[in-house]
Amino acid sequence: MVDWAVMAYANPVRGRKGIRRLLYIVALLVLVLDQVIKTVVKTHMALGQTIPLWPGVLDLQFIRNPGAAWGMLGNARWFLVAVAVLVSAVVIWISRRYRLSAWNTVALGLVLGGALGNLWDRVATGTVVDYVYVEAIHFPVFNLADSAVCVGVAMLLLGSMRQESNRRDAGGVGSGDIAGDGRRPGEEPRS
Repeated sequence: MVDWAVMAYANPVRGRKGIRRLLYIVALLVLVLDQVIKTVVKTHMALGQTIPLWPGVLDLQFIRNPGAAWGMLGNARWFLVAVAVLVSAVVIWISRRYRLSAWNTVALGLVLGGALGNLWDRVATGTVVDYVYVEAIHFPVFNLADSAVCVGVAMLLLGSMRQESNRRDAGGVGSGDIAGDGRRPGEEPRS
């Protein structure tokens, strides 16, 4: 079994270039998988079609969403494009500015890949292809890119809470450490 507490703060990827490469690999995997699934949905399903995967629980449902989550901001295509570009730029800036743990790098890679996946759709067609419908709770239809952003943000929050808990346990106060290894940004490893 994986010890997630250890995984969250261990950094098996050596060097800043290696950790940045991990971010781009995760983002690229999310982007490619998201676009492949959307292409399959667009080519094999009619708009509005529903295919039960687990009847009463989970369906594939092809919709085009012109807005953000749950259809909010439906007529704000270029605003949402700008937000996705800004999020992507901030993620890349963070990856270059700070020494990130593998956990935080994967989390930011998920956010970047998800932002780029939906950005691609918005720029190309003005809408985002959504296809996952959790019928059991009547949750709005979403896609892999949306899930990647949500999981990435949840990982960042979880990592942040864990780091804060570790600092309190060690008697320290917030140090700005997002590397997860006790160092401040730019500080060299202790020997």
